[in-house]
Amino acid sequence: MIASTARQVKRIAAPTLIMQGELDEELYHESARIIYEELTVPVKELKWYDQSGHILTMDKQHDLVFEDVYRFLESLEWDAAGTTL
Repeated sequence: MIASTARQVKRIAAPTLIMQGELDEELYHESARIIYEELTVPVKELKWYDQSGHILTMDKQHDLVFEDVYRFLESLEWDAAGTTL
């Protein structure tokens, strides 16, 4: 499945934020790294959360997760239609 995902990631054209809990299973750690490495977009970021597991939005660091999403979106240039430039 990881190989299939890696092939599909190359189709992503939008800025991408990958978020991963360090308390999640190791398989997901590897997936996050592969996705990040396979992305060819110029704007990409991989964030790790040391006190969180698989469901970041409901775990201990959920406030930080929401702040990081907001910060990432605010860092992008947007046109009038809401599309990133």
